[in-house]
Amino acid sequence: MDLMESVVKSSAVTPHKSKLARTLSKVLHVKSMTGIDGLKNVKVDVNFNNEGNMRNKEKEEEEELKKKMVIEALVSKVFASISTIKASYAQLQYAQSPYDPDGIQEADKFVVSELKDLSELKQCWFRKQFDFDPSPEGAIVTSELKELKSVTKTYRIMGKKFESQARFKDSEIMFLKEKLEEANKQNKEMFDSFNFPNFNLRNESIPPDRNKTQFFFERFNELKSVKAKEFLAFKPKSPFAKFCRVKYLRLVHPKMEASFFGHMKQRTNMVNGGEFPDDNKLFTSFGEMAKRVWLLHCLAFSFEPQVEIFQIGKGCRLSDVYMESVVNVNTNDDDDVAAALAVESEPQVCFTVVPVPSLPLTVITATKVDNVLNGKELFRPVAAVTV
Repeated sequence: MDLMESVVKSSAVTPHKSKLARTLSKVLHVKSMTGIDGLKNVKVDVNFNNEGNMRNKEKEEEEELKKKMVIEALVSKVFASISTIKASYAQLQYAQSPYDPDGIQEADKFVVSELKDLSELKQCWFRKQFDFDPSPEGAIVTSELKELKSVTKTYRIMGKKFESQARFKDSEIMFLKEKLEEANKQNKEMFDSFNFPNFNLRNESIPPDRNKTQFFFERFNELKSVKAKEFLAFKPKSPFAKFCRVKYLRLVHPKMEASFFGHMKQRTNMVNGGEFPDDNKLFTSFGEMAKRVWLLHCLAFSFEPQVEIFQIGKGCRLSDVYMESVVNVNTNDDDDVAAALAVESEPQVCFTVVPVPSLPLTVITATKVDNVLNGKELFRPVAAVTV
């Protein structure tokens, strides 16, 4: 019985082993005949995987680029809306003065519309839902055009505003010119008859036995160290007091005096030759101004020959002997101006700032402005004049 079982088992196992042996021998035989290496098949699989990875990477890059374009389009829309709001605000300011209700309403509509667009863009950003028609690139171009139009509108409005300001400045210039002309008339009135002794006052003449220069020099010394108010209170009948009365009545209008004080008692006292007010700030200031004019008058008549006004005319050559430029060529404050002054061989005087007295054998300094390089640069030298 055991022998039979062993025979059956061996007969059952032997066919399976022989089949496996035959299969292995065939494989080894084919390998030896063709030389095929199994590793090459593995390499082919690796290359195939690399190509798949590259395709995936390209897709990711395309998606990333698309996201960037979407964000750029969103930012462009935001800036375009801000530029439109800025232009509308400029229009709103310009429409305030002079008042333009239509312009204000139009600017208000633009602001409200752009604020709504900004709110929608904000919601799109939070929801990550972007719908740009026809494409993000087209949206970017459209936003840039909108921004340029808004900037152009802003500049146009600012140009109108500057034109309005220029017209206002022109009116101010005309007003200031009128005031300057009036001030010049008053100054001329103050210096009227300056070239005559004692300003050609009535009943005021130089004693025949007195030297004219010495006489006026004594008057100069008498008044120079005293306040005008104190001198007038001490000598109300002096030539200087008469001078103050005459000039005050000419320069100060009765209506102006009445508006300041509510009455004209002060004017009545001056007309009647009475005392000068000592507690009036207006007359105190006027007296100090009159004192300076009177001292200059006395000093001018203290010289022999008489003092004359020296004024350098426009276009005269700037002399290094008698004039010194405020702009120092050796300084580095303004290299362009210094170079221009150095290059210009014969700079010319442009206009006189302060005319100066011309005295015999005396050097006086005066402030001048000379013109260099065809009037493009202005300098302010000091002019020294001698006769």
